[in-house]
Amino acid sequence: MEPSRLLAALAGALALAASAAPLAAARHGMLNATYTGRASGAVSGTSASGSASTTGRGSLVGKSAFSGSATGVTSSPPCIHFTGTGAIKSAGGTINLASLPGASACISSASGDSGSFTGKAKISGGTGRFTHARGRLSFSGAYVGHTVRITLTGNVTY
Repeated sequence: MEPSRLLAALAGALALAASAAPLAAARHGMLNATYTGRASGAVSGTSASGSASTTGRGSLVGKSAFSGSATGVTSSPPCIHFTGTGAIKSAGGTINLASLPGASACISSASGDSGSFTGKAKISGGTGRFTHARGRLSFSGAYVGHTVRITLTGNVTY
């Protein structure tokens, strides 16, 4: 057989073998995670910003850390509508999050040192086993002083 025909035959056989190989199936799971840690925030006029650094554990991620930051506008005092980003970091990898429209935080004390927040977030990839992660999560939490507690729940495909 001529070398060019042999190469063509080999290439065809390899292509056929590759197309017949099973594709890796995406994994799906429910994430239920709770985190506690430190938060800080500031308000200047109608603008607000905040951040949190927490640790905890959850299904799919085990012992892990969540950190995030957000900015918003106090258009409906005592509530702030915000957008932000966050990440869940675990031994298996990181899940990246971005809040969806409608997230809000509401102050529950006159001094502003306590309140609650709620919203939804889109999962936009990550690292490690979560490199191709996607899905949506609901989040909620509360803060008193500089202590914050956050719960994240939702379906993840990775």
